[in-house]
Amino acid sequence: MNTETFFQQFELLADAPNGIQKLRELILQLAVQGKLVPQNPDDEPAAVLLERIKAEKERLVKEGKIKKSKKLPDIKPDEIPFDLPEDWEWIKTNLVAEVIDPQPSHRTPPKAENGVPYIGMGDIDKESIINFDKARKVAIEVLEEHKNRYTLKDGDFIFGKIGTLGKPVKLPKPYDYTLSANIVLIQPTKIAPDYLFLYMSSPVMENILTSLSRVTTHAAFGIKRIRQLPTPLPPLAEQKRIVEKVDRLMELCDKLETQQQQQKAKTLQLGTVATSRLTAAKTPEAFKQHWQNISNNFDLIYSTPENIKQLRQTILQLAVMGKLVPQNPDDESASVLLAKIKAEKGKLIKEGKIKKSKKLKAISPDEIPYELPKVWELVKLGECIELISGQHLNQESQNKEGIGLPYLTGPSDFTETHPIATRWTRVPKAIAVKNDILITVKGAGVGKSNILTLDEAAIGRQLMAIRPFFLEVNYLYILILASFEKFQALSIGSTVPGIGRENIFNFPLSLPPLGEQHRIVTKVNQLMTYCDELEAKLTQSLSDKEKLMDTAVYQLLTA
Repeated sequence: MNTETFFQQFELLADAPNGIQKLRELILQLAVQGKLVPQNPDDEPAAVLLERIKAEKERLVKEGKIKKSKKLPDIKPDEIPFDLPEDWEWIKTNLVAEVIDPQPSHRTPPKAENGVPYIGMGDIDKESIINFDKARKVAIEVLEEHKNRYTLKDGDFIFGKIGTLGKPVKLPKPYDYTLSANIVLIQPTKIAPDYLFLYMSSPVMENILTSLSRVTTHAAFGIKRIRQLPTPLPPLAEQKRIVEKVDRLMELCDKLETQQQQQKAKTLQLGTVATSRLTAAKTPEAFKQHWQNISNNFDLIYSTPENIKQLRQTILQLAVMGKLVPQNPDDESASVLLAKIKAEKGKLIKEGKIKKSKKLKAISPDEIPYELPKVWELVKLGECIELISGQHLNQESQNKEGIGLPYLTGPSDFTETHPIATRWTRVPKAIAVKNDILITVKGAGVGKSNILTLDEAAIGRQLMAIRPFFLEVNYLYILILASFEKFQALSIGSTVPGIGRENIFNFPLSLPPLGEQHRIVTKVNQLMTYCDELEAKLTQSLSDKEKLMDTAVYQLLTA
């Protein structure tokens, strides 16, 4: 791909994953490699500019206006990352810029409540903007003292020198502030300031610094090192053309980025409206109409990972509302199923196999967010389950050699559907069995759940095991997945948030007939498979765009 083709496909490349960011980096890299704008044979070569710079410095030294600087070593072949156009030159940074240490003493001045801002790297945000409100204040005398060493002017920028070298940051007017010891001040002199700035911002500079960091210590990244950084020098006229071209392309990137953000917001809004209409539908006819509207615009609505995630959650929500599959009048009603569960629980309590739970709270009006089908029941979860609380086992009781029972401690052991043991124990406490639903009850992951597929496992105190009576366990799992945000909302505690047994026992359960539970699970599995296929197509599409971008970058940089 040549540069002309690159510009023709600019908007297409922007659609790749992180496309805009990659385009910005590529623009800068092409610019400093001499590949962004054509060379003009009428331009004065960089070598002539260099001779003029050297002659000017010698004159100023003779006149006593500047001190003669120490001769820096020539650029070595292994310091040159790429070949330059014929009229360009590789130089050291100090030939075209003053590199100044604002605080050679490295002493931090004392704070002054009504002083001037004292800017450090910590005062620069992710957008490379200086936060003056956040900055430390120092006495105005510090500013006056610093003016004896340097005077800020248009085109100046700063560069971090402590730890990992940072991106350059332009200095805004008015210059009523001073700079800290962890910053280097760069004042371009015999070069277009914006060209030097974009070079210092480019991936080329980042790669040079990364390479240097492998062979030197952080402490060595001082003034001397920065003065010796290799810099590609174009003819002065070309520097200006490069800056103009970069500015135009960066403006185009900004425009494309805004368009992408607006389109993404619009698509997300379409998905939100479409799915909310489905869940709010009052009649089968209204539901059918809204579903038809979604079907007619499916590719438009579900074209982002966020909207596919939203679709999955809507499927779960529709399932527990009784809107996903039709009701069958031949099904045994949920009230009959509930009576069987009650009888079984009573029998097990009498036999001493389970404990009698506390009396559950009555269903309150605010727990009935939607109308259920007539053959369904809204009950408390505690009426239909046994609940096993996890217990903490000390380190001495655990092992990673697979000896004893699997010991599951929290959502870190979970996969998408079932947990995988990473530790074991010989202490048989708090045992969950196959097909129990494990739910996280402590920590930031409250509400995260999995179905146990192991025969048995001990569980830690971050988990509880929900064991249903006469219910399709996968239907109950669907309800818990659909209720993740509700469990999160129940979580209390600032240090270690959590929910208790009472929260789970009193959680509302929309209970369908057993036959319908089976049909719901089958339908949800079908639709989730369809979501997987949608996601795979979207992933493939994004992968194809990313490969196109990578190919374009490779061809442009190796041409």
